[in-house]
Amino acid sequence: MLLPVRIYVEYREDYPVTLALIGINLLAFVPVFLTPCCGLLPFFTKYGLVPGSPQPHQFLTHMFLHGGIMHLGFNLLFLWLFGKVVESIFGHVRFLLFYFGGGLVAALSQLAICHISGAGLEVPMVGASGAIAAVLGVFLTRYYFVKIEMRWFFFFLLFFRIYTFHLRAWVFLLLLWFIPQLAFGLLSLGYSSGVAYWAHIGGFLFGVVLGMQMNLLREAKAEIAYGKGRDAFSIGHGSSRMHLKESIGASPRSIKTRLDLAQSYIAEQRLNDAIREYVEAFNVAYRTGEIEEALSIYSMAFTLKDEELILPEDQELQLGSDCIKYAHYELGFDVLDKLHRLRPDHPQTEQILAKLVALSANKLARYQEAEEYLEQLKTGYPQSKYIEMLQWDIGRIKDRPAVPTP
Repeated sequence: MLLPVRIYVEYREDYPVTLALIGINLLAFVPVFLTPCCGLLPFFTKYGLVPGSPQPHQFLTHMFLHGGIMHLGFNLLFLWLFGKVVESIFGHVRFLLFYFGGGLVAALSQLAICHISGAGLEVPMVGASGAIAAVLGVFLTRYYFVKIEMRWFFFFLLFFRIYTFHLRAWVFLLLLWFIPQLAFGLLSLGYSSGVAYWAHIGGFLFGVVLGMQMNLLREAKAEIAYGKGRDAFSIGHGSSRMHLKESIGASPRSIKTRLDLAQSYIAEQRLNDAIREYVEAFNVAYRTGEIEEALSIYSMAFTLKDEELILPEDQELQLGSDCIKYAHYELGFDVLDKLHRLRPDHPQTEQILAKLVALSANKLARYQEAEEYLEQLKTGYPQSKYIEMLQWDIGRIKDRPAVPTP
């Protein structure tokens, strides 16, 4: 008996949908376990999916019923190992919808074959295998190159041995799982089989096609190229940059790849190229709402060129405001100070100076700089609405009594 026991891939720490599905399957097995063998066929006919006369509720209920402990155990092992990884790809709600969608496609595939061949129309179909097969299809598309730790439980008479080895995901899922399913499915055409092979086949192909539509194969190729680039960079090989660019070409939204490429440019003092990659990484993070990460990326690029703006003027101003919003006060001060120094005629200089005064006084305790910026504000904008408020604010903070240290 050959079983997968571990997958060498990173995934999110939380996977509540996978855990919930496992829990529901376990609970649903309780009445099956307690029902005498003579009563199982009526039970499965009512809640399993009968191809010849399917009822609407059966398309859902059949996915949570299993014919025995081994059937349940194998399905839940595969759901545990592969489901939490695929849930990391989809997110919780989308994974739940995908799971039921895969189960529905799998069921319809089995029904179609039964009606075409005329066999197995009265045999109730139970099990989560079709939905889990869809999970395997998505996993294969995205992680076909990863290693899976396998255990082979070999026993003959009194001899028992466990062997551990590793296989690539494509070898296990495609060669050792899917192709046998396809072969047995073709051999069983026209016969009533105890295994819903065509549900497995339909669910698996549904997962593969959906994964291809989501460009998961491109992401997989990008990750392979990224790994080659990192390995080449660690040993100083010249092919590093080529692999990193190949990875970006396959997955332009990859932040970590662009940051590594920027570091390789810095090592050769190609600062313009490094800043370009930092800006692209910043824009990806910013557009996707990862503001904290975007600010961190910007801070890496900030000191590379002191006499040039990294971003367009308006974007620099917005970035300075975001730094204040997310409590990156030092960076916010540096961004606004640089913007004011390089663009003193900016249309919003009044607001920039007001922000610099407030930052210097309220957040950084740089009172001398606060007063200098305030003087610039008075000189350039004597009627500014900010002057009186900022003057009062600086005086209030400077006059605050010091807290004695113990």
